[in-house]
Amino acid sequence: MQLSGLSKKTTFYVWTILFALIGPWLITSVSADVPAVLEISKEIQGTNTILNLKIRHNNPSQSHYVDTIEAQVNDKLIRVDLTPQNETTFTYKIDLGQIDQNALVKVRANCNLHGWSLWTVLESTTSTTTTTIVPSNQIQPATVNMIVQIILGAAIVAGAIFATKKRFKQHHILMVTATAVNGVSILLAMVPSTLNLIAQSTKTLGTLTLLFIPHMVTGILTESLAIFIILKKPRKLKKWMRILFILWISSLALGTLIYITIY
Repeated sequence: MQLSGLSKKTTFYVWTILFALIGPWLITSVSADVPAVLEISKEIQGTNTILNLKIRHNNPSQSHYVDTIEAQVNDKLIRVDLTPQNETTFTYKIDLGQIDQNALVKVRANCNLHGWSLWTVLESTTSTTTTTIVPSNQIQPATVNMIVQIILGAAIVAGAIFATKKRFKQHHILMVTATAVNGVSILLAMVPSTLNLIAQSTKTLGTLTLLFIPHMVTGILTESLAIFIILKKPRKLKKWMRILFILWISSLALGTLIYITIY
C-alpha cells in the first residue's frame, strides 16, 4: 500500500499553522479547571485573625476537588488539607493566629487534578472585611479537550474511510491534522493534569487510577506511532495504520470514561 501524501515540507507547514492557530486557544483555556478564590474577608476572634474564604471549583466530585488551600502571611506559609467538596462554591475558615495587621496576606487553592489557582490578595488587613472578586466566567478546559478529542476520533474514522477508498491525499491530510492537534492537546491540557494526578498518588483514586494508567499508555503510543508513520512511512503501512486506529479509539474510549468519572 503506497501512500501518495504530502511532502515533508508541506507537512511541516501544516504543523506550524496548526500550532499557531490552536496553541493560543488551548493556552487560554488550560487553567480554567483550577479553583478561584472569589472572596477573602477577615474577622478578629480574641487575639487571632480568622480568614473567611469563598472558593469556586467547577464540577466537584470524590476524585476532583480542592485538596489544599495555602495562605501566606508575609513570609509565613500556612497549608491546609481539605476533604472532597460537594458544592461548586464553598466557604472555608483559616485561623492565622496572631499576625501583624499590616502584614501582606494572600491565598490560593489547589485542584487535585488541574493545579493551583492564582494568588488572591487581602487588599488591606487593617479593615474588618476586605473582598477580592475573581471573574467566574471561565471555560472548562476538560470539556473543551473532550470535544476536541471526539472531533479527532471522528477525523480518524473519516481518514480510515478515505484510505479504504484509496483517497490517500485526503487521508494523509487528516492524519497530519489530527496528530498535530492531538500533540498540542497533550502538551497543554493532558500533561498538566497528569502531573497533578501523579502528585496525588498517595491518595486513593480507585477507578480513576485504573482508567488513567492504560489511557496514558495508549495515548503516548498513539501519538508516537502517528508521528512515526507520518515521517517514516514504514513498510506494511496498512498494518501499522490498523494498529494506530485501534490505539487511538481505545485511548479515546478510556479518556471518555475518565471524563465521565470525574465530571
